[in-house]
Amino acid sequence: MLPYLRHMARVGCALSFIACSSERTPTAPPVDVAEVTLPDGLRLSTMAPTPEELAEMPAEFSTAPSIFNPRTIVEFVADGVFAQGVMDYFATDAEQEVTLALSFDNGEISRTTAKGAQGDLIPWTRHMRTTTTLPVPGECGYSATGHTQHRAWHKFLVGGWKFLSWGEDERPSSNQKEQPACPPPPPPSPPGGGPGEDPYDTGCQSCQQWFWYEDGVRVDEWWECTPIDPSYCEGLAT
Repeated sequence: MLPYLRHMARVGCALSFIACSSERTPTAPPVDVAEVTLPDGLRLSTMAPTPEELAEMPAEFSTAPSIFNPRTIVEFVADGVFAQGVMDYFATDAEQEVTLALSFDNGEISRTTAKGAQGDLIPWTRHMRTTTTLPVPGECGYSATGHTQHRAWHKFLVGGWKFLSWGEDERPSSNQKEQPACPPPPPPSPPGGGPGEDPYDTGCQSCQQWFWYEDGVRVDEWWECTPIDPSYCEGLAT
């Protein structure tokens, strides 16, 4: 049997023993060790293992935790915008916290945060994605900013009752995307209206309507217009 398989069998026995026995009281670790109480009376210690403890662990624990290619992806889609934290890591445990902020006209209008976590017994190279989304009320002028805090670390049970946690690697990443700028609004109409407001307004003109008859039947008609001084039209404006 491989050494690390023998060790994992020992871990399983230790966990089973703790779950079935309520009378065993473990010896407290040193007072300078930071701890968090876990279910079944187990403790999570944030100190690194001693060389002797490390020698008893599977060989993978001799490689320090590390994060590769941490990045944040931000994209506008048909129904809104999303931010996705992505990383590869070598560790037993990892977590990501992704924050997405939506802005319009240089002012933030909404924000959301998502957290993701993974935990395994043996360190290995793994992949992790954490996603959060926001609705977007328009198709132009909005910008989105995403930020991710990536963490990875080792964790191991020692002595049958105490989890060590050590070697944390932490990296940030960010990204931003913008929609196309909105077109400018149309210019305001001149006071009282005027040429250019109505596409059919050609200014002040004097027009004559003509008719063409053949054998007493009208077969055509048209207008002939000549521009005149605008003052003639001022009294006709409504």
